[in-house]
Amino acid sequence: MKISEFVKNGKGRLVTLFLAGIILIGVSYIDIEKKDTAKEVEEVTVQKMEAYTEDLEQKVSDLLNSMEGISEVKVMITLKNGTEKILKEDTESTRTRQEKKEEQEDEEAMKKTTVILQGEEEKPYVVQEIYPQIQGIAISGKGISEQSRKKEILDMMQALFDIPIHKIAIMEK
Repeated sequence: MKISEFVKNGKGRLVTLFLAGIILIGVSYIDIEKKDTAKEVEEVTVQKMEAYTEDLEQKVSDLLNSMEGISEVKVMITLKNGTEKILKEDTESTRTRQEKKEEQEDEEAMKKTTVILQGEEEKPYVVQEIYPQIQGIAISGKGISEQSRKKEILDMMQALFDIPIHKIAIMEK
C-alpha cells in the first residue's frame, strides 16, 4: 500500500491525530523547571538589606575613627523593617446615591497600579522607595569611656539617624 492511498483512505489522518495526541500527552508530563521567583526576590532583598547595613556601619565606624583619641571602633546597626516601595496608583471614583429617610451620597474609589513594560515583563511603577528605619546602634572602641566623649557620640548618632538616645549603646574596648 502506498502513502497516497493510505492518506486517501483517511487512515493517515487518524494515525496523525493519534500521534499528535500522544505527543501532547507526553509533553504535558515533562517537568518544566520553573524558577521560584519569590525565593529569588527574598534573597535579593536580604542581600540588599545586609549591604545597606554594612555600608552604614562602615561609614559610622570611619567617622568615629577619624575623631581625635578614638580608635579601633566597631559598629553594629540593627534595622526595624525592610525597604518599602510606594507604587504609582491611578484612582477612579464613582458616585452612588442612596435615598432613605435622609439623603446620603457615597463615593467608591477603585485603585489600579500603574505598570510599565520592561522588555516582556510588566513591572509596577515605583514612585518612592523608603529605606528601613534604624532600631538600634551599638558602638565599641578605644578612647570612648569618658562621659564627654560618650555624649558627643550619642548626640552625633541621634542627629544622624534620628533615634532616641536609649537606643544607642557605647562601650569601651
